Amino acid sequence: MIQYFCVRPIVGGALLSELLADEVSQHILGSRGYDQRKLLAAILKPWGVDLSSIVLSSGQPLWDAFQNVVMKKRNGFVHRGDDVLEDDAALGLECVSAFKEHVVNTLATRLGFSLDRTGCWAKVNGPREGEIFYGAGNPFK
Repeated sequence: MIQYFCVRPIVGGALLSELLADEVSQHILGSRGYDQRKLLAAILKPWGVDLSSIVLSSGQPLWDAFQNVVMKKRNGFVHRGDDVLEDDAALGLECVSAFKEHVVNTLATRLGFSLDRTGCWAKVNGPREGEIFYGAGNPFK
């Protein structure tokens, strides 16, 4: 979600050149996950998303739980085969749900997607002045 629903759309929208946006995005997406997560908080601030202010049902900050618990458990499982407790898996699922709700959906709305209204990424919010829709059916239902 971080790479394709946050970093790529923001970089693409911020740069006027598609070629430059692709190059910058590939550099960011090709970096280590830790570097991407560090950069994400700074990228999201101008979009009105403060990762440190999002809290989970336990009151724990989402970003802290994700970086310091979920990613450590994930790395232990992937790299050493460590067991993952049910509570840790549930925390991971809650982090993903909260991230999607508070970050991905916020960006989607700001970028003009209608996921919150239509339940579908592919539908647009509505006709724009001077645009003609050539697809099958009416996308604005």
